[in-house]
Amino acid sequence: IDRPGSFDETSEYPNAMINDYVPGKFKTDKNIKTIDDMIHASRIKKQCVIAVITFHDIRARWDHSIESKSKCIALDSPIIDNGRIRCARSMTVALTELDLELYLKFYTWESAKIEGAMTARRIYLPSYVVLPMCEDYKLKHDLKARGEDYAVPKAFANSYYGVICQKLNTSEVVLTEDGELTEGPAKPYLEQIRKRELLFQWAIYITAQARYDVLSTIYTLTKSGYTVYYSDTDSIKVDNPDACMWVFEQYNKRKQAQVRKTCRRLKLNLSVFWDIGSFDNEGKYFKYKYLGAKRYIGTKLSKKGTIELQ
Repeated sequence: IDRPGSFDETSEYPNAMINDYVPGKFKTDKNIKTIDDMIHASRIKKQCVIAVITFHDIRARWDHSIESKSKCIALDSPIIDNGRIRCARSMTVALTELDLELYLKFYTWESAKIEGAMTARRIYLPSYVVLPMCEDYKLKHDLKARGEDYAVPKAFANSYYGVICQKLNTSEVVLTEDGELTEGPAKPYLEQIRKRELLFQWAIYITAQARYDVLSTIYTLTKSGYTVYYSDTDSIKVDNPDACMWVFEQYNKRKQAQVRKTCRRLKLNLSVFWDIGSFDNEGKYFKYKYLGAKRYIGTKLSKKGTIELQ
């Protein structure tokens, strides 16, 4: 591919953690029986919703297939595009309301049945999670501004999401009186859950929020007639980047307005966080070739004016 533009979202997961909502405690909601019920609960009642849905005769609207085969609970006669569902006779999957909004943009289907649903009120992540992460993010920002190595605080800031989605222990290692290490069964599931300060549903929604940011931008680009060649967790490669710059500028304007509200709410320094979650223009590739997620190669013009491989 000749001369695609590259856009990268700045600190996507820390952005989702400070700016976007997560669920409180989920409860089974038997009132949600249809897709319209789920849309009403999320758009009108402003609730978090997770539902298990079976779609019949589902197919992609565009060139992009967004649902991973590995997330599906059940599949019948699928056509797979690079690990993602292009179409299927039937597909059962668990979705948040954010995922459903993306499905409405990227898929069509003949019918859908909700097998079960849960709802929760929307909250922000607690300060004991967000503020320590913001301290590491600020340290990264300050070191980078001074031209010093900022790899360690960057790694710390990015690790907070991983701590939230850490799996439960399946075994327990005990030090005996003789100084020997022995491995035995873990504590019961309910006992482990009761002692958790970081909830699994927060990790689900952080991921969903980050996914929504990127894929909704891809939808706007695609609907506007631009070709998105590649995307992953936080980056988009698109043709005619000069012409489609307005899409990213509009997104960044909305994101930065959200960040200003967040900084007031958390009493953060706006000069440090102003661009978190915004798309950064990384310039154009001369040549670009891709095989799949995180499997690409390209040549770009370096700051020294030479062609370099990336």
